[in-house]
Amino acid sequence: MKLAIIGCGAVFDQFQLPALKKIKKIPSFFIDLNIDAAKRYANKFKSDAHPNYEDVINDFDAAIVSVPHYLHAPICKKLLKNHKHVFVEKPFVTTLKDGIELVKLANEVDKTICVGNFRRYKKSTIWVKELIASKLLGDIQEFHFREGGISGWPATTDSFWDKRKACGGVLMDTGAHTIDQLCFMLGAADVIEYKDDAQGGVEANCFIELELENGTRGTVELSRTRNLGSSAYIKGSRGSLITDLVGGEIQTNPKDLVLNKYNNIIGNKVKAEPYVDLFAQQFLSWFKAIETSSNDYVKESDVLPSIKIIDNCYANKKEMNYNWI
Repeated sequence: MKLAIIGCGAVFDQFQLPALKKIKKIPSFFIDLNIDAAKRYANKFKSDAHPNYEDVINDFDAAIVSVPHYLHAPICKKLLKNHKHVFVEKPFVTTLKDGIELVKLANEVDKTICVGNFRRYKKSTIWVKELIASKLLGDIQEFHFREGGISGWPATTDSFWDKRKACGGVLMDTGAHTIDQLCFMLGAADVIEYKDDAQGGVEANCFIELELENGTRGTVELSRTRNLGSSAYIKGSRGSLITDLVGGEIQTNPKDLVLNKYNNIIGNKVKAEPYVDLFAQQFLSWFKAIETSSNDYVKESDVLPSIKIIDNCYANKKEMNYNWI
């Protein structure tokens, strides 16, 4: 299978490339509008470099797409129509409409779309999902997810700050992980209220109130300017938990709940997992799906509930209240 890399920016350099090297999968094509970046990797691995994926679309079988958000949908659509398997970085797409169209198209051409919501592979995330499903916490009554820090991402382009390219700020970026974890653990949710500080640009802070299918309400708070940490507090009628969304620590009340074992994972034995290892896991799951038609990977349909929340937030946004006004 010949693999193409479409987009040779910071995500590829810091996480995707080390993960591919770890599983000994060398791309055949490196593609980037910045041809010097593509050539840098192509020369190192004795592969081909190109500025436009369409020039070589008949020469590869699968592609990893890591480009500015607004290009995800059109590039994935073009690849699927040319019968390519696709791995696309999060967010899957920037609108629910595009997501639904791509799910339909992938089914029609019988090709995979794997989405880079790699936190679904985290042992702590899996364990929390299984604990909630076991009903040992009882009925969920309350939830609060918070994630934020002062932005320091080593971006190689201006796409994170250009509203046209990013299609949003912290909600579309970090929030694509946070909200997907929420949906993975608790199920689909509807937006009650969304506020952000975009003021015509991309938001650095936002606050969401959500309602689960059972009527339980909770909140999500995200920031690029404040050190909120990364935590989820989930309260049930019989107990509660706090988990680190990025690291691995889990605390439960009653305390002995954390001793339970799910999917060979014991709650108090979970440790933080390197991102490169999680990227390697998701790539291996994707390659296995291509080779064996396995369903054990993060499919495009899996992340539609989180895309729906993001889409609804932006469609019904309100301005945040500022303490100094």
